[in-house]
Amino acid sequence: LEWLLKTRFGDGYHVSFSMMRIYTDNEVGTIDDVVTPARNVPWENFLAAAVQSKAARLLAGTHPDLAQQSRTAALEDWEAAMNSRKTWEEADYREAAWGATSSILLAEMTGDDGYLDHAVMFGDLLVECQEQEFKDGIPITGYFYTTTNRDKVIHNHHTAFEEAPLIALSTLCKTLPDHEHWIDWYSAAVLHSEYFMKRGSRIAAPYDLLPNSVWHKSEILAEKDENRREDMMRQFLEGTPLKDDYVLRSFPIYYNSLFHGNTNIHMSSTWALAEASRLRHDTEGMKLAGKQFQWLFGGNPFSQSLMYGEGYDFAPHFAYCLKDLVGALPVGMDCHSGDDPHWSATNNATYKEIWVEPVNRFMGALSIYLSDLQDNPDHNNGQEAARVNLETGLSAALSGKVLVQVTSNRDLDLIVRTFNVEVGNAGREIVLDTGNNHEMQLEMDILEPGKPYVLVLADVDNPEKWWEMTGALVRPILP
Repeated sequence: LEWLLKTRFGDGYHVSFSMMRIYTDNEVGTIDDVVTPARNVPWENFLAAAVQSKAARLLAGTHPDLAQQSRTAALEDWEAAMNSRKTWEEADYREAAWGATSSILLAEMTGDDGYLDHAVMFGDLLVECQEQEFKDGIPITGYFYTTTNRDKVIHNHHTAFEEAPLIALSTLCKTLPDHEHWIDWYSAAVLHSEYFMKRGSRIAAPYDLLPNSVWHKSEILAEKDENRREDMMRQFLEGTPLKDDYVLRSFPIYYNSLFHGNTNIHMSSTWALAEASRLRHDTEGMKLAGKQFQWLFGGNPFSQSLMYGEGYDFAPHFAYCLKDLVGALPVGMDCHSGDDPHWSATNNATYKEIWVEPVNRFMGALSIYLSDLQDNPDHNNGQEAARVNLETGLSAALSGKVLVQVTSNRDLDLIVRTFNVEVGNAGREIVLDTGNNHEMQLEMDILEPGKPYVLVLADVDNPEKWWEMTGALVRPILP
């Protein structure tokens, strides 16, 4: 953290990344010197503010001076990001995600609820970055565009920040459980995890690898370099057809022959799924996240762990600066053809090269996965919790009626929240006492058939408890 604070250039300017492929001779003015100007990159400043806010809280008891420096840096970086433009009527998904998260953390750090207004603004911008319809009738939705302009789908092919939107959505929902936009943030997490990740993982059965992205043929045809376009088109055609000119890929469509490898992307997606599953109390989603760790430690077609020193039959890494390190992860599994994994015995860069980012994403994903046991609302200190069962799926949607079965050891007040579905008593409390805690019916109408619906029954007395129903009229027709 001291290094991070010392590399700041004041007023929120950072050098976040600088690349060099040669060793230094420790002399100024020679050929190995790399000069990278500091810039104000809003999403990086928001991210730095989030990290520094957490550091200020964690260090307060043990390193008060460093905690104060972290607090000052967080405030400066957040201000620099906010002042990078006059108005925030649009944003890219990283700006929106880390803008929301850092604003909430600053509100907690300072006690100033004014930051929460900014968190809400960025949360709404993040939702604008998401595809929420089954576009052109394809059975996949919930993925994100790079900006609120929604003109380019996110295609991760080396670096990845898939976790950032789900961290933000989860933090917003937990911090502001009574906000009128809560259902919009919650539904965005539902759509991404349920209708992109969980549906998309089916094309990689039986390993159920999380999907990389949805591609449209026009994106390939827009490539100006003929040779590159030809190779990208080959990879496009090897994806799983969705409909017409759409395909879904488990692995990236690579733009070049250098930056290959999937572990960073894979663990970034796993972190996102774990965040969404913990928020939703989604056991099946968390099991799917666990399956991604299995892939990492040997549950893959090569029966080989990607982490050196752990798991089954691990291999040496390409480590040109260091020796092999226990716990290190490589850039990751490659793909040469067929949207299928490739893991050569040859030890070469970049796919077998040690990289910090996959370990970062792995640790983030694993921390959420392991914490779910503690946060699971069904474990209520051995006490029988209130239980609500909703009839789910297409039949309920087509009938227009939802059967709600309720059992509880106490009186229960529920409030109905809906996304893309109209329910007669939406937004109103439903009071169930011990005399009528058996079943009731909700009349529902789907507003837009071309997008999923979400219905949530929330416990009025316990904001951390809710029960969810989601479905869609577009069936998951995948090979």
